[in-house]
Amino acid sequence: MHKSILTALTAVSALCMPAVQAADAPHMRPGMWETTVQVEMPGMPVAMAPMTQRHCITKEMLVPQNPQPGQTCKLQDHKVSGNTVTWNVECNTEGRTMHGTGTITYTGDSSYKGKMDMTMTGGPGGTMHMTQTMSSHRVGECTQ
Repeated sequence: MHKSILTALTAVSALCMPAVQAADAPHMRPGMWETTVQVEMPGMPVAMAPMTQRHCITKEMLVPQNPQPGQTCKLQDHKVSGNTVTWNVECNTEGRTMHGTGTITYTGDSSYKGKMDMTMTGGPGGTMHMTQTMSSHRVGECTQ
């Protein structure tokens, strides 16, 4: 598999996580959060190592954002129910189309767990599926 395809899938999935209005926000404490993402792709000969990044999360932007050049994503049906945020997304990058669904559930005000399922079409290997499992915890105040 091409490393660029994997990078695009991972980056797009982070980019596609929705902003939610503050009035609908789940119980969470804004600040700097450290998120670990484990990516699984059926057919991969070797499991990918988990990736960890830090992001500033606010009541208006409840999940990490990771904009990448050349990507366009359209969010659909993002909702908040209690402490859970859900969304659907369609992204286009490098001539490939990706569709996905995601969910994050905050547990208390200092951690969350989530999952995002993406399907990419138009790549050289045909249709590809990817599941990302996320876990995050608050590590302090935002520095910006």
